[in-house]
Amino acid sequence: MTLIMCESNDIILKKYRLYLESLAKNNSTEVFSNGGKDFASILMAILFKNTQNEIRIFCEGFKPDLIMTQPYFSELKGYLNDGKKELKVLVEDDTYRDMEPLLLLKEEKSKRNNDTILYKKVSETDKELIFKTLGNNHCNFAVFDTNKFRLEYDPVNYKAFGSFNNPQNCKILIDLFDNAFSNASII
Repeated sequence: MTLIMCESNDIILKKYRLYLESLAKNNSTEVFSNGGKDFASILMAILFKNTQNEIRIFCEGFKPDLIMTQPYFSELKGYLNDGKKELKVLVEDDTYRDMEPLLLLKEEKSKRNNDTILYKKVSETDKELIFKTLGNNHCNFAVFDTNKFRLEYDPVNYKAFGSFNNPQNCKILIDLFDNAFSNASII
């Protein structure tokens, strides 16, 4: 009988976090994979922590499922505590507008009393353009400053890829986002 020893999920998550922190620290151009809710939460937290100015998020609804996990949620709150940093969220569906993640944004926006936090609902035309341009039937993405991104090509399973230093891909995502955001409706 052969006994196979497997690393615990906690050890795997810790190694993944250390790997991503090393990439961020070294401003690496490496494109890496990201899949599963726990791994997505770690990556989003590290991206929030390493953003200096602005984040753009295009997502299904800014749903609590991923956003309320740790360390994502605590890093989101930490990012929002810096009143100079900007956050724009563009959702496909405003069903979740009265749930904690968007309520947190509304509260912070009210405290700041300016346009450094904005959230809107994408038009159907722009949503279809985003999906067509990115070659997906459905996707989510986030761009951090102008060089870091996470593109989720399978939102159901949180499968994505990203980079801490890829201005070329970020420019494509920023252009798609900004165009759609300018046409979007306020929620």
